[in-house]
Amino acid sequence: MKSVLELQLAQIRAKSSNSLNLKAQKKAHSQSLLFEPLIAATQDFDTLYQICHEGFTELCRLDPRFAGFSASIFSEQSKLEDRTLLTEAQNKRLDSILESFLGLVGSRLPLKPALQAVEWVVRRFRVHEHNVNHFTVTFLPYHAHSIFPTVLSILPRDLPRTLKFLYPYIQSLSCPPRHAVVYSAAHNQGFFAFFCGYVLKVSRLGLQYPALLSFWASITTEATGLMLDQARSGRREAQVQYQADVIMRVMPILNDGLSLGGIADLRVGCYMILTILSSKATLSNDALASMMDAVVLGWDETSHTGLICLAVMAQKKQPTILSASVYKALINLKDLKDKLSVLRRQYRVDKLTLGIVLGMIDELHKSATGKVKGKLTRNSNSDFVDQICTLFEADLLTRPSVVEAIDRMSSLTVEEAQTHSVPKVVSDIIIRLAASENVGETVRETVRRLNSTHEGLLQGSQALEIALRPSQDVDDDDEIPSVSITLDKESFDTALSRIEPRIGDETSFLSHSEPLIFSALSHAFVRAIESPSDLSIFQDLPVLRKPLAMTEPFFLPFFIRLWCGFHSPRARATAIETVSEYLAKQDLVSDVQILLPYLLYALLDSSRKVRQASGKLVLLLATKYRGLKDSNEKQTIRVILGQDQIYGPIRQDQQLMWLNLDEVIKLLNDFWVPNLEESLLDASHFSESLALSLNSGTQKSRPSNPKDLKTSLRQAIFAFLCNHVTHTPLKSVQLRLLPLLNRITKVGSLTRTKALMPLYTKSVEKNEAEFRNECNKSHVEAGQFIKELTEILSPTDRDSVDALKNAIRPGARSEAPLLNSAAHLRIRDIWSSISNASQLLLAETLLELSVPESDSRSATAELSDAAETLQSVELSSDTLIAFLERLPPLIGELEDKSSAPKKRKTDLGQLSLRAATPQALKYALRTITFVLELISACKPERHPELLSALFQLLIALKHYRNLSGSELGYLEVMTLASASAIIDNPQKTSTWQLDHSAVRADVLIECVGATENPQVQQAAMLLASSIASIAPELLLHNVMPLFTFAGKGIMRNNDEYSALVIEKTMKLVIPRLIESLHRRKVDPLISISELLLSFVAAYQDIPLQRRLDIFASLSTHVGADDFLFALLVLLVDKYPGDQSVIDFVARLTAQQSCRTQLKTIEKYFDVLLDSENPKTALSSHLLETCHNNVSKDTFTNLLPLPIAILNAENLKAKIVHLLNKKGDDVTFVRLRYARIFEQVLTLNEISKTKEQSRELCEEILGALLRLLSLDKFVEALPELLQRTDSNTRINILASLENRLKEHRPSQASPHFACLAFLPHLMAVIGKSTDIALRQVAITCMDQVVEKFGKQDVSAVAATATTICGPECLEAKDASTQISSLLCLATMVEVLREAFIPMVPRVLPTAMNYLAISIEEGVENPKLHNAVYTFMTGLLVYLPWILQGIHLDRLLKNSYESANAEMGSGCDKLRSDTLQLVAKSIEAKECLMALDRTWTVAMVEGPLAVKEYIDILSLLIERQTKSVITKQSHLLATLFIKLFDLRRIQCSPRTEDSYEDNELEEVESTVNDTLIAMVYKLNDAVFRPIFITFSDWANGTALELDELSKLHRRVTWWTFQLQFFRSMKSIVTSYAGLILDDAVEILTTSSQQDDDSKLLWLRILLTLQTAFEHDQDDFFQTPSHFTPICTSLISQLRPCAGESSLPVLIAAITALAATTDSPAQHKTLCGPLLHLIRDDSAAVRLAAVECQLSLTERLGEEWLAQLPEMLPFISEGMEDDDEGVETEVRRWVKRIENILGESIGPDWLR
Repeated sequence: MKSVLELQLAQIRAKSSNSLNLKAQKKAHSQSLLFEPLIAATQDFDTLYQICHEGFTELCRLDPRFAGFSASIFSEQSKLEDRTLLTEAQNKRLDSILESFLGLVGSRLPLKPALQAVEWVVRRFRVHEHNVNHFTVTFLPYHAHSIFPTVLSILPRDLPRTLKFLYPYIQSLSCPPRHAVVYSAAHNQGFFAFFCGYVLKVSRLGLQYPALLSFWASITTEATGLMLDQARSGRREAQVQYQADVIMRVMPILNDGLSLGGIADLRVGCYMILTILSSKATLSNDALASMMDAVVLGWDETSHTGLICLAVMAQKKQPTILSASVYKALINLKDLKDKLSVLRRQYRVDKLTLGIVLGMIDELHKSATGKVKGKLTRNSNSDFVDQICTLFEADLLTRPSVVEAIDRMSSLTVEEAQTHSVPKVVSDIIIRLAASENVGETVRETVRRLNSTHEGLLQGSQALEIALRPSQDVDDDDEIPSVSITLDKESFDTALSRIEPRIGDETSFLSHSEPLIFSALSHAFVRAIESPSDLSIFQDLPVLRKPLAMTEPFFLPFFIRLWCGFHSPRARATAIETVSEYLAKQDLVSDVQILLPYLLYALLDSSRKVRQASGKLVLLLATKYRGLKDSNEKQTIRVILGQDQIYGPIRQDQQLMWLNLDEVIKLLNDFWVPNLEESLLDASHFSESLALSLNSGTQKSRPSNPKDLKTSLRQAIFAFLCNHVTHTPLKSVQLRLLPLLNRITKVGSLTRTKALMPLYTKSVEKNEAEFRNECNKSHVEAGQFIKELTEILSPTDRDSVDALKNAIRPGARSEAPLLNSAAHLRIRDIWSSISNASQLLLAETLLELSVPESDSRSATAELSDAAETLQSVELSSDTLIAFLERLPPLIGELEDKSSAPKKRKTDLGQLSLRAATPQALKYALRTITFVLELISACKPERHPELLSALFQLLIALKHYRNLSGSELGYLEVMTLASASAIIDNPQKTSTWQLDHSAVRADVLIECVGATENPQVQQAAMLLASSIASIAPELLLHNVMPLFTFAGKGIMRNNDEYSALVIEKTMKLVIPRLIESLHRRKVDPLISISELLLSFVAAYQDIPLQRRLDIFASLSTHVGADDFLFALLVLLVDKYPGDQSVIDFVARLTAQQSCRTQLKTIEKYFDVLLDSENPKTALSSHLLETCHNNVSKDTFTNLLPLPIAILNAENLKAKIVHLLNKKGDDVTFVRLRYARIFEQVLTLNEISKTKEQSRELCEEILGALLRLLSLDKFVEALPELLQRTDSNTRINILASLENRLKEHRPSQASPHFACLAFLPHLMAVIGKSTDIALRQVAITCMDQVVEKFGKQDVSAVAATATTICGPECLEAKDASTQISSLLCLATMVEVLREAFIPMVPRVLPTAMNYLAISIEEGVENPKLHNAVYTFMTGLLVYLPWILQGIHLDRLLKNSYESANAEMGSGCDKLRSDTLQLVAKSIEAKECLMALDRTWTVAMVEGPLAVKEYIDILSLLIERQTKSVITKQSHLLATLFIKLFDLRRIQCSPRTEDSYEDNELEEVESTVNDTLIAMVYKLNDAVFRPIFITFSDWANGTALELDELSKLHRRVTWWTFQLQFFRSMKSIVTSYAGLILDDAVEILTTSSQQDDDSKLLWLRILLTLQTAFEHDQDDFFQTPSHFTPICTSLISQLRPCAGESSLPVLIAAITALAATTDSPAQHKTLCGPLLHLIRDDSAAVRLAAVECQLSLTERLGEEWLAQLPEMLPFISEGMEDDDEGVETEVRRWVKRIENILGESIGPDWLR
């Protein structure tokens, strides 16, 4: 653990600026944006300032704001500033300036001047280290620019966490992608905060630029979205917290950004972030409101983007009410509607528009009611109304938004209804919008709905009432006042004045023709309700006949009509209250039960006030009637008010039904009164209670209640209500009470349909336009009324069904579209309850409507309704069968009147066709299409009865196809699919049985073969497979055509579905076929062959990628064990010689199990053998499927496949797996293998006479032999080798040999089996007389010993004797000898010392074979190599065996082999063996052997000598110094013999003598070897040897003739030249041993012959080398210098003019350079000068050239003799010989160059 001191020092070191570390400072100074580090490191600040200030000056020209930095960071003083010497306060001020500069320069960074300026703050102020965040973020908008990697390269290693995302890109110096920046901003809070703070700071300083703001906006927006997306994971609480954190992180930035004015791009960026926040975050209404306020604060040119933001936020806000600031900002925008319309194309603006509209409505309302003083925002109310209406009509609001706006207007109206009339502006808006095309209908419906709920909505505005009526309801007499008039209150007196004094001919105010006076009375009543006195006056009007109210149907019916009309809730309630007041004051003189149906209407009113008033009236009536019962006054009031004329005159058969007094009392007191309280709270309660009470007797599951009404009473009440609903002229009453009555199916014996059918009949008999007009006058929706009428019709009533059928009859749509649509809806609702017979009637009508005979477009709606009805109901099987049987009869009857079974057997082609027009054909096809679609929609599997009809339809479709001349694929596919659904239904009951007579297999076959439509083929194949799965006998006779046609069609399709169809068909059909064939005890091969042939024929047409799957599935389903061989035979025979087919079949077979493959191979060979049998059986049955007879080429065509199958690694692995299991699997494999082996051997016998097939059969045999694993194969060999045929045995053993060679150590070791097989090989060798067999057996033994011999050495030793015996090594044939030697070489490696007993017998024989192999004329390289391989083994493992005579013999034979030139392979092997001799044999023994065999090597020639020297060289190289020292005398003797080679070869020369180049090559190799030896000897050992060599060369030991001595000296001085060149100054002292010899030779040499010249050159070169490497001043000694100097100068005269002169001059020059003694230079110079005056021009020239060389080499040292030289120079410049003169002048020029001055005449005097 580190101490505190160490930690403190580490902190100091981390913060240190390396002020004393020059290397670190230099590295820091080399960091640059513009220059390479090597260049930057050499720049000083003056140079750098000059370069960077130029860029800064350019920036000042571009932007004057840069000039402010000229006095600080770009001043002259800045060159001297060092941040490390500044105080903390000064550094802070500097940081502020630098950050401002970076903010300003950011927009100019792509420009070179900007980079030059930034270069200065980087190099001088280290801004990239001290201000790394600002520096990096300044460049970040240009992260994809080429400058950014340079920026990354200069950033410090310890980046702050803010920028940690840049680490990977700093290491690779690559530009970070944009998504990396976004990801960092989303996950690195520090980076997000700093980045946003940097942008805001730059913007506050006014230094922002578009690139920065757009980059910031996009990055921050995406990061915010990413953060919000991440907040959606985890628990709900965690999501809320994380989302709050994100909002808290982002909102301060947005507030600051939006508070900065005048920066449009910044505001747009803030809007983008706000949009993401509002769309992805869950924000409160307060938060959204504040955000919207922030958006509009200070917006100007950004209003478009701000509107987008507001629109998105408004969609999230609930309720959609805008704050005052937002509302004012929006309405002050110019062309607001146009801007919203533009936005609407891409965004939803309905909520924002609604907020604007609601704000304007509130402002209008406040202005109209005087709650706000002052002017409106616009100039006038009319402008404001126009703007509101414009927004409504611009289609900016959705329907819910329109409803909400109108609801707001109505709520304002209701608030003021008690004290004010409808505000004028609101009325004006509603009237105008009601007439709009876009929103008019919605406005009218909304106001009508609200009017029924809010009291007083339309009160006091007649114009508004009329405007909201449908257009049909406005009579000609109605005068619609102008908008200005409608707001003036019409006086009651004026309304009274409009009332006619008489009623006219009307009998009741409830008559079907509305009295003309009723309109005026109703208007007056509406005015009268404002004042009780006016209301009293109104009641007493004579025209109402109030005194006769109990006898005449005027007073009470008038108010009934009022409260059932389209009036305000207040008016309706007042009308009921008026009746209550009247009845409360009067006795019930008449029975007023006419009030009951209409009171029921009022009790169901949506207005609570109306329900309260009607409840009071019910209580009053209940009291009145109960009082009558108690006082026994029932008989006094039996007169029913309006009993006969209440609804005007009616027919006798339409009498009104009334209740008796008891029934009325019970109805009021026992039912209505108890339910009044709850009905006041819930308008629907009364209806539900009444329906429940009337239905109580019909609900069996409901327990009885003592309070339940009796059936007779319920029936009377039900009949009473139905009767009055039927006869009442008020559509509103009928529409409200019909839903109640339609809930009741039957009461007692009275059904709803019977009771209300007159109403239905009366209504539908009218013209629909008239009916619509009546509904509009009653303010009733005609469509809803018709719908309720159709609810009357019952599914169990025949008249109802007839009525429905009549309503949907052809043409009914055009007459009564509403009734037609309602009837269709009613049929769909009650279809399941209609009887089957009625369903059939309706279905036939609907089918007729759905598929009209004419192709007219006029009945499109009628057609679609009928089709939709049929498609939405569940059709029964009988109906569907009827549809199929009643299809348009284009197909005629069978020409013969045969029975149905016979008809089914009749050929379809025998059907006769009726003539059909094109129109009829089209109609028929349309009908069939529609019916099939219906069947498909009805799930045909639920209707198995359709199967027969579907097959008949398939037959018919064939003829339709012939008639139309085109494919009817769609119809056929649908038919087949429906049939398949029936067959495949998994929910078939146990009692369901397939009707065999319904299935037509021939039809399916024709569908597959007669069409090219793939969908039809697929559907037919699927149906066939489905039938085969449950009734295979139906398809057995048609399977072959089925697959034949499939092979020509569907199999060729390149789609997945077709492959699935084929697979399913094979899976279901083929196994059933095979089972059937077995049951009939028929050989299935022929039938299966035909089936297989259909696939084989389609082979090339099947898509390549599906081919293998299809055939693999086929083989599986036919049974691969039994019939895969047949498929293989057919494929190979069908496509003979096609390698792709062979490969495919091999892959197909490889997919099978091992057992299946072996069985298939066996049966395949049976076919092959049978094809060669004169009496073919198997092959004839199989191959005649595709040929008329077996072809003579069949045998050859089928042979390649077994090779591919047997060579498959897959099969081999599977066999190994089975054999490892043991048990039955092993027995199976061996039996099959033996059987196959016998078959293959038979094939080989057959193929001997056939050239084409013989090689293939041999390959099959080889593949078969390689099939088993090595150990299993070896175990099977003894049995196989018992066969007498030698060729077979050779093939078996050859296969074993190859298997052994291919065996790898990583594989499972079969050593036990292989070693156990060695005795069998010995037996083969001993007993066989076949040389080839014996040879391959020896080779196998060699491989076994090599691979596994070390596992059992004793077994190998036992076999070695056999190999050494006469059958092997001592055999007469060379091939056996070779194999034996190679085997013995392997055995040596395995046996090692155990092989010693065999050496005496083997080694001499091997040497003899080596000698024989190199005999001239009968060379045997293989035998030669075998011997050397064996010798190599001995040298590696038993090297000490080779000694004495054996080693001598090996070397001698090797020399002879080298001379024999038997090829590079032999040379390489021999060389390797001889190298082993040098490495393995003891040094002394080896040297002695070399000494003994030198003469043989020399005699055999240069190649033998070279190998001899290689052995010696390697021996010296491998041995240690001590060994070499110990054997130095023996080595010296060897080298003397080697040195004497030149003398022997050249004294004298003969025809066999070596060539000069050969001698030089040998001597060079010998010299290299000797020098290598010298390196391992010290001076004390080598110097005597050197002297010995020198004495030997000079012939001191014995008398030699001059020529021999000359040759020895040449060899010796050649070595010395190489010796001095290699050893250099180390051996300079050895020059003393040769100096005298050199002087003598130079003095006495005549150079008359080539050898003398060669010796002279060797001596000079040796001396020159010695001179050049003299570092010990050896030759400066006068005793050494003078003799050699004299000798060398004396050689100039004889060498003058010779080619050897340059060598002599070089030697003299080198001698002069070895000494710095002027005396010795003078000694050398004097004789040379005298030679310049020699009589011979050549001598003079040689002397001058020597002087020139000395002058150039020694320079001024040599020119110290210049005074003595000048006279001779002067004479030489005037020499008679031009050459001498020229050379002297060159010498003079060189002297002048050295001295630097010219040698003029004064010098030469």
